[in-house]
Amino acid sequence: MGESAIGVIRVSGPDAIATVAPLLRSASPLADFPSHALRRVRVIDPKTDELLDDALCAVMRAPRSSTGEDVVELSCHGSPALLRLLMLSMADSISRRPRRSRS
Repeated sequence: MGESAIGVIRVSGPDAIATVAPLLRSASPLADFPSHALRRVRVIDPKTDELLDDALCAVMRAPRSSTGEDVVELSCHGSPALLRLLMLSMADSISRRPRRSRS
């Protein structure tokens, strides 16, 4: 992971919104964001509630996204330490959720 002014994290799939939601604070819940619109959010550490960054977030709802699935894009400052922490927090969020059966 290199350094840049802005870092973009894109999460795609049926659980994209649930994966990113615990990291964000905003005037309305992430699940209520309109599709294809940018919203300003506060990025927090879900374990400590510490403010990590101010960011922009976009939700692109299925099937009108680049992958055909729900997509959440988070544009934040490009610090490698911040981006690594966010990705680890998302992975932790995924690992705590019950698995869905694939019937």
